[in-house]
Amino acid sequence: MSLPANIRVKISSEAAGYVALTPVVVQEIPFTSLLEYIAAAAGPDTAAVASMLERGVVVSGASRFRWEGFAAPHDELAALLATLPKDDPSRAFDPERCLRLAFVSQTRRFDLSRTLATRNRLFRKSFWDTFFPSLPAPDYVCYLHGERADLYRLTLTPPVAESLRQSAPLLTDRGAVRLLASHPFLKVEFIVPR
Repeated sequence: MSLPANIRVKISSEAAGYVALTPVVVQEIPFTSLLEYIAAAAGPDTAAVASMLERGVVVSGASRFRWEGFAAPHDELAALLATLPKDDPSRAFDPERCLRLAFVSQTRRFDLSRTLATRNRLFRKSFWDTFFPSLPAPDYVCYLHGERADLYRLTLTPPVAESLRQSAPLLTDRGAVRLLASHPFLKVEFIVPR
């Protein structure tokens, strides 16, 4: 049996609770899209992907995808998985392509979109335009299949943490200002779509 071009899946919400029900949507999607969901959950390992294809279920974000499980030919599956994007530590960080920052501590994670970070207050530069130029280049971490983006990380050294505290008041969201100025974040993660 060869791999299908499209696959019929049932998509349901993982948000459905004990009493609340959400509708199930039946849809045909490209097989390569299903592989990306599986790779986001299990990694691009051929054996792990083949196992999930046989089970016929994967959870991606708030959605559960189900299909009739089947045994995939390992050579075809390996060839198709080889076409998916991979980790590429040689990719230089490009701040112009970065769409989201995540500030991470031992107890908290705070995501900040570029849209929110580039809003500027009256007659002042934006947080994005002030904070980014003060940063050293972050380190490449990995490719995130679920995000279709590369992940870069920077440790918040005292000078970078100080720059964060000074730049935080430029945000238009008062809650974000208080959080970034006072919480002991340890790292900044950068999500850069490919």
